[in-house]
Amino acid sequence: MKNFPLLQNINAVIDEIILYRYDSTVLRHFSFGTWRSRQHAFIKISAQGHHGWGENVISVNQEGVDLQRWGSNFQDLKGMTVSDAIAYIRTRLTDWGDRRCEMGEMALIDLAGKIQGKAALELLGLETKAWIPGVYVILEDQPERARELTKQAFEQRLTSHVKLKLFGDLDLDLSLLKVLREELGSKTYLIGDVNCGYRMELSNDPLDEVAKAMMQLYQGGLDACEDPAMLTNQQWVDLQTKVDPLALIPDYAMRPASITMRTILPGMGQIYNIHPGCTGSILDTIRLGKKIKEIGGQLMIGDDSLLGPGCTGWQQIGIGLNADWVEALEKPGESDGFLHSVQQQATIRPIDSRIMIDKKLPGFGLEIDETLLKNVCVCTVKL
Repeated sequence: MKNFPLLQNINAVIDEIILYRYDSTVLRHFSFGTWRSRQHAFIKISAQGHHGWGENVISVNQEGVDLQRWGSNFQDLKGMTVSDAIAYIRTRLTDWGDRRCEMGEMALIDLAGKIQGKAALELLGLETKAWIPGVYVILEDQPERARELTKQAFEQRLTSHVKLKLFGDLDLDLSLLKVLREELGSKTYLIGDVNCGYRMELSNDPLDEVAKAMMQLYQGGLDACEDPAMLTNQQWVDLQTKVDPLALIPDYAMRPASITMRTILPGMGQIYNIHPGCTGSILDTIRLGKKIKEIGGQLMIGDDSLLGPGCTGWQQIGIGLNADWVEALEKPGESDGFLHSVQQQATIRPIDSRIMIDKKLPGFGLEIDETLLKNVCVCTVKL
């Protein structure tokens, strides 16, 4: 943690850890399959009367997942100082996995800020004065259903940037693009995410067919494309050269942040995705974001279908890193129960798609009425 001196020497001892399970049953369609439900864990880590919050998705389509079993590793943190706990989590990525480490670290950074009375971005060495556009995401494989969903983008004032899941079926993908351009017009920045649908496995085959599909999508109205194919880092560079001015966005190649720091290449795309739920570490994410800027890249913050405490945290990280946009937004129809329990948070979206930090609050600024939260959760576990 030598790059983050304000996270050192925080000697408050962790005395309580609580997990909350919060579920969503909204369908989400991807090129690799459909999510019928997903199970989220919110974590609260406490010390000296202060509380830090984090979130991650713990399973998909697994309503029987055991929250106690999934979160049992967090018991290790009880009795540690906050600084020691941050250092400890950074050694557990292989054993715990990226999701546990990332959400635990976010909660500890939030807690560290509240104990010291400092904003999380200050602890991370980032600025707090910018704003960032939020993205409306459409996950739909039926063109007319996608058309209907654009109405919600207008209702939610989220039309400056719209993301559309694509499926690796060129005719279908072009039909979806056509519908969105008809409804949104030419000013919306339109992002496609194919989840490697145009080449599902690594291959040494020429990139010509993938490049041809990308250019057809560009001509059909696409501005940027995330993970068009499974590619090596050098293939990313080569494909971006072939499809310019379409902006490519590597995602899978950016996970976890600690490894990507050593492997990233200039020109792998125009915009690099920092994907919540997959970085393994907030601290490594900050270092990676700065590295992306150093090599001349732009960056964005993904979604991972977050709907609770993780959203405001990632929005603030996006602001601090001067990202081009953030997809991790609270979701009407899914986040409602959580939002009803929120007493205070730092980020707001007052007029249009622009998200900003309204008040400089300690940590990530989130305060929650836990009685209300418990009422909308499937279960809670005290470790």
